[in-house]
Amino acid sequence: MYGLNGPDSDEDIRGIFMNTDPSYILGLNRFDEHRKIKDGEDIVYKEVSPFIRLLKKANTEALEVLFAPNSSFNKSTKEFDFIRGYTWRLLDSEKLFKCLMGYMQGELRLALGIRKGKIGGKRYAQVEKLGFSPKNFTQLFRLAYVGIFFFTTNRFIVDTSQFPASIYKLLRDVKFKPEEFEKDWMEEKARDLESQLRDCFQHRMRDYTFDERVANHILLELYKPYLK
Repeated sequence: MYGLNGPDSDEDIRGIFMNTDPSYILGLNRFDEHRKIKDGEDIVYKEVSPFIRLLKKANTEALEVLFAPNSSFNKSTKEFDFIRGYTWRLLDSEKLFKCLMGYMQGELRLALGIRKGKIGGKRYAQVEKLGFSPKNFTQLFRLAYVGIFFFTTNRFIVDTSQFPASIYKLLRDVKFKPEEFEKDWMEEKARDLESQLRDCFQHRMRDYTFDERVANHILLELYKPYLK
């Protein structure tokens, strides 16, 4: 989906499902997420109502599913197409900016080893060897460019190959050729991108506000056939 996979990359699978049993729609039963990480696959499916609530918070993982290119999907249903028809009413510029800034700052602490987080053996080895985590810096840079391009061009880019070639190359080089970079340069680049993102938001091309009326309309229309 991101265009940053390599020979050893896990396969990330993302999707949405919908409860049809009224006891799960209106009742006390809950089934909001299906998650499985096993055998090189990272699978996460969100139920449609929690998915919409994540969009309200400008959660980037939810927005990435909404904006992913059609070629990323193995299957697209009429219900998902219905949601995507309201894409631009399910965005909030200010919340997206705050969300991106928060994620970037968190990734920077992880990348520098300041905040340990869920540190795998491979990432720990790279922090010890290089002084930084290439995976976390790649994610930080990617999120920064997502915001910069969204606020300046009104495009939410999920597949990084759609960025200019120099940016796409940088992201892949950081991830797969980290020995070519110095820790100080990486940290300075992160600070510069944070500044760019802040400036792009302040001079944003358009402003979006999440429309709760539309969100409730979507959920009503999707669930209504199963509540009769």
